[in-house]
Amino acid sequence: MIMKQTGSYRPGFVLLSCFAALCLLTTWLTFIRRRERMGETLLENY
Repeated sequence: MIMKQTGSYRPGFVLLSCFAALCLLTTWLTFIRRRERMGETLLENY
């Protein structure tokens, strides 16, 4: 029973970590895009 629990827990943990990594990546990309957009607007203003 313990082995079964660990077996079902491990994939869930991997899925959770993958989901967290995906969220981090998406937020990072959006942040970079926002920064680029801000830089473009600043360049346009000047």
